[in-house]
Amino acid sequence: MKRFKNRGPNKLWHRSCMCDKENHHNHSTGKCEVEFETSYAPDRPEIVYCEKCYQQEVY
Repeated sequence: MKRFKNRGPNKLWHRSCMCDKENHHNHSTGKCEVEFETSYAPDRPEIVYCEKCYQQEVY
């Protein structure tokens, strides 16, 4: 039961990439415009990146 409490909800939210690193992740504008669905709700404090920006940030 403890594991079920720590799981995210069975819902996906439509979000946009929060990356705003101009000239660092090959964005033509100052902010990435990729949209995707995630289990992280918009009111949560975590920063969510699209796959491409995440890979650029990690490697």
